[in-house]
Amino acid sequence: VCGAELSVTYEYTSDSTKPYYYAREFSVVGSISGPIGTAFANFAFASVQIGFTIQTGSIDFSPGDYWTIGTLTARTSPNYRGISYAVFDTFYVGVSSSPRPFLFIVRRCPDPLAMGPTIANINGDANGAFAIYDLLTDDRYGLGILPGRIDATAFSYAATVLATEGLGISMLFDSQQTADQIIGEILRHIDGVVYVDMTTGLWTLKLARGDYDPTTLPEIGVDDIDKIQFSRPSWLETSNQVTLSYIDRGQDFNTRTVKAEDNGNIAVTGETRTEDVTFNGLSNGSAAALVCARCLKGFTYPIAKVTLTVNRKAWSYRIGGVFKLTWVPLGLVGEVFRIARIGY
Repeated sequence: VCGAELSVTYEYTSDSTKPYYYAREFSVVGSISGPIGTAFANFAFASVQIGFTIQTGSIDFSPGDYWTIGTLTARTSPNYRGISYAVFDTFYVGVSSSPRPFLFIVRRCPDPLAMGPTIANINGDANGAFAIYDLLTDDRYGLGILPGRIDATAFSYAATVLATEGLGISMLFDSQQTADQIIGEILRHIDGVVYVDMTTGLWTLKLARGDYDPTTLPEIGVDDIDKIQFSRPSWLETSNQVTLSYIDRGQDFNTRTVKAEDNGNIAVTGETRTEDVTFNGLSNGSAAALVCARCLKGFTYPIAKVTLTVNRKAWSYRIGGVFKLTWVPLGLVGEVFRIARIGY
């Protein structure tokens, strides 16, 4: 048949999840003659049988020709690996000639140690320990360190602690930064340190937490110290109120604040002194209140600082660890200190 209308009945299995009454365009391919053209369903359909009218025009069909008809709306998108992209299905953007820019809320909670979503996803936020592990090991946007050089036990323990506390992070890094800057910002949020252990040679993560027994800590005394520098601020050099700013996901990503104060310090010093801190990697009030209380502890008490030159008794000490110091002339007897820096 040439130059005439050809009625074709095509059986099509419908999918109740797709609005096919919008998708009435189909391709037509002859078994011998090849691509013929485009067919359109005669009406908005809901059954498994669809009637077509194919406008053949001047196309010459071959004897024994039969046709394959497929929906043009079932195209398979190419795999843009490593790139995030969005596919809109029956999406209405309005009638404006100048639509507003699209904004997307996306989430990625890495789980490099396969500890499960209860650890990797903390109330919709990423686990900071796993985020650091990801940055250390990824060879595309991270440092490309082999997983065998990472202390998996230390990172697993830290990840469990953060999940128990409900302290997740939600951060966007959209500009060029060094690994030290990015990891340092995460560490500031979770209150931890990363270092290479001198004994194992492994990258290790240590959180500053009160997870120790003071009676079992190693102790340094006068016989172990070659030089000591000690200082302690006065009460008037402390702060007794902290105002913390964060970005609240539940409030359309607007900036919110939480406050914490030490009434005892206010009573001792007779005035209120405020510190303002910003933690934009926090996304909810619970995590913000936890970090705010942590910051207050560091501001509200005149914490002593000491620099020591010691013998090899301290060879096993590591950054982030704790020890006891006894130095009677300064009134220190079994005083607990946390190690902030080590110069080997």
